[in-house]
Amino acid sequence: MVKSKRGSRTLAIAVIAAMIMSLFAAFPGFARAQETLDKDNLKDGTYEVSVALWNETKDQASMAASTIGETATIEVKEGTASMTIQALKAKIMGFDAQLQGMKVFEGTSTAEGQNNTEAVAGEADENGTTPYTFTMPHMDEYIYVSVNPGKPMNAWMGARIKVNWNTLKLIEEATEPGTDPGDQTNPGEGEGTETGGEGTDQEKPETPSVDKSGLQSAYDAVAAMTQGNYTADSWADFVSARDAAKAILDNKDATADQVTKAIKDLQTAKDALAYDNILNLADGTYKVPVKLWHETKDQASMAASSVLPEAMITVSGKDIKMNIYTQPMTMGTITASLQTLKVENGTGGYTDADIVGRSSSGDPNEFSFALPHAKEYINVLVNPKVAIMGNTDIGARLKVDYSSIAKVENAESDINANATATATTTATPNSPKTGDEAPMALLATLMLLSGGIGVYAYRKR
Repeated sequence: MVKSKRGSRTLAIAVIAAMIMSLFAAFPGFARAQETLDKDNLKDGTYEVSVALWNETKDQASMAASTIGETATIEVKEGTASMTIQALKAKIMGFDAQLQGMKVFEGTSTAEGQNNTEAVAGEADENGTTPYTFTMPHMDEYIYVSVNPGKPMNAWMGARIKVNWNTLKLIEEATEPGTDPGDQTNPGEGEGTETGGEGTDQEKPETPSVDKSGLQSAYDAVAAMTQGNYTADSWADFVSARDAAKAILDNKDATADQVTKAIKDLQTAKDALAYDNILNLADGTYKVPVKLWHETKDQASMAASSVLPEAMITVSGKDIKMNIYTQPMTMGTITASLQTLKVENGTGGYTDADIVGRSSSGDPNEFSFALPHAKEYINVLVNPKVAIMGNTDIGARLKVDYSSIAKVENAESDINANATATATTTATPNSPKTGDEAPMALLATLMLLSGGIGVYAYRKR
């Protein structure tokens, strides 16, 4: 009986072994798929691999991890590997987000000065998923990148693409290029080969195309400009030149002379733009009440206590500048000061305000910038550069009360008073939470959690 069982067991093992061998023989592709691929010596072809977006320095997922797909494709051609990741529509802290750009770094950080290249965005599919393709700098586990997930942050943030090489699999092998019978490299040989006569392409020399790249660059540089505080006449001349340049770009029959003239006219009109005295004030120094306001809601920003309630405006002809004064703001046990201030300009972007004053601790306490307009709200980006939040610009608005503007008789005295106030005044610890931006809400939540953990530990002890 024992021998019978052993014999049955041996027979079963032999049958299973035979089935496996048959499977490998019948499906060589199956056997190949189970092979371990050497990532450093990949043959030409298309591969698939699992990826994730990780924090730049911590072994954990990035805040923007949900904005990329879980798999990426790698195209290998003549020893060069290109990776394509899928940028997904996602939610970050309740806000809609999707990558607006990606920079790929050669080294092991995203520090300023490191060599990097911009990933190329492809066409979005019906779900809004956008492919981003870049040449892989190496085949290591982590590829350092900087990504812009759009709002709520709308800023570049460092991260890493974590590549799980254990999941690498071949999707499609590269095929040898075939020979096209119609591709005759020796046009005197073979039947029906024409070396001259009617109907050959050689009789139709191509018309040299006009290079419009210079005009395109000039137009792109001014396409988003708005009137701001330019005079009406100079702005009208500029718009006319800009529209003419666009017409030449769209005209496929435009000549080289027309392109050259359009570039010159556009530059001349841009240089002729003249500023208007938007406040209609005489030369001098003025003080005006200001507040740091929420970016979209009619309420104070969470960082409102960092901006002192009075700003200075200096008028010198058509040169009008505003100086605002800042102080440290305290939230729980964390104290921070605004490190940068960016002001919306007339070209659709933001310009860094100049830091013209610092406190005894070295933190900025006075910023200066050209007044972009005389409207009540000025769009700005502020950045306290708190470690727990990362290097993130936060949208806000400066609310200016021009109805209370007043001439300053002793400008130096008032300016010195403001500078002294920034060095001695501190913000109240109980700054109201106004839903300024997701990073601020995250900061407050983390502080509450840390406090709760401390109380729990104390009670247990």
